[in-house]
Amino acid sequence: MPLEITCKNNHGIGVLTLVGRLTFGHDVLVFRMMFDGLVDEGCVRLALNLSRLTELDSAGLNTLLYASRALHKAGGELTLFGLRKSLLDPRIEEKLDAVRVLENEQDAIDSFAPREGVRHYDVLELVRSMKRERDHSQA
Repeated sequence: MPLEITCKNNHGIGVLTLVGRLTFGHDVLVFRMMFDGLVDEGCVRLALNLSRLTELDSAGLNTLLYASRALHKAGGELTLFGLRKSLLDPRIEEKLDAVRVLENEQDAIDSFAPREGVRHYDVLELVRSMKRERDHSQA
């Protein structure tokens, strides 16, 4: 089955589902054309759903690595999810260390969240401080 790609937006992140094979030749060209078009349009945060991929060869893997580098240069990121180990040749599996590979779409979307600047609140401490302020204003 030749490669088919569907695209959707999930919280500002492009999610591409690849169905079929990502192998040398036409399949890689189809992916590259769609990928390059998305980057040209400014879509630089992508998550690729590989759960419906039936075949992945070294050319397909190198295309995913290219996509990761291209997005990084454009100020974005690439995350893969749903990749079955059975598709990977053990000789080329270590190349994937350069790309974030997660279990499912929600993990992939969450991986784009900023890691810094998120304040965590202790609810009990918040209640105590509100009580102190109230007691102080009444005194």
